[in-house]
Amino acid sequence: MKRLLQILKFSLSSFIAWALEFLLYDILILIWVDDAAVRALYYVARIIILIPNFIINRQMVFSKNASVGKAAVKFVFLQLLMMIVAAESTHLLSKLVDIGEVLTPIVVRVPVDLALFVLSYFVQKLWIFKDKQ
Repeated sequence: MKRLLQILKFSLSSFIAWALEFLLYDILILIWVDDAAVRALYYVARIIILIPNFIINRQMVFSKNASVGKAAVKFVFLQLLMMIVAAESTHLLSKLVDIGEVLTPIVVRVPVDLALFVLSYFVQKLWIFKDKQ
C-alpha cells in the first residue's frame, strides 16, 4: 500500500510539473516559432520547473532523509540528462512526423515524456532519494 501511495504521489507531482512545463512550453512556442527555438524553449520551460519539482518530490513523495545536497546534485544531473534526451528526441521525431510547424513538436513530445516519466520514477526512488542507511 505504501508503494502504491508513493507511485500515486509521484504521478501527481510529475503530472503537475509536466502540465505547467508543457503549458509554458506551448506558450513560448506560440511566441517564437522556428526550428532552433523549439529545442531552446523546451530547455527554458524545463529549467523553470526543476526547483519546485525537486522540493515536492523530496518532501512529499520520496525520502526526506536523503541528503539534500547529494540528492539535489543527482536530481539536477537526471533532469539535465532527461532534458537533452527529451529535447533531441522531440526534435528528431518532429522531423519524421509533420502535422504542422506548431502542432508537431507538441504532439510528439507526449510519448517521449511518458517514457521518461517511468524511467524518472525508478531513478529517483532507487538512486536520488534513497534513504540513508
